[in-house]
Amino acid sequence: MKHTSIHVAQWKTSSFGQSADTSPVDLDALQEHLTVCRKPQRAAFILQQSAKVLGGFLTARVMTTLVVASLLATAFLRAW
Repeated sequence: MKHTSIHVAQWKTSSFGQSADTSPVDLDALQEHLTVCRKPQRAAFILQQSAKVLGGFLTARVMTTLVVASLLATAFLRAW
């Protein structure tokens, strides 16, 4: 079934007939905003990527990981 739309997109800009390019002030404000917004996410991204790498490493070496973990647990319990 074919639908035809009677709505036509009407684009409006704030350039008022002038060039719609960004000004250096706009670009500076955008850069400052992105810098501030990315700082909290950077640490979370690094942590997430580290967890993925560690998970991949441990998954590939399941038996070795289990043996090492059990040896460490045994050593820790004996030291207690």
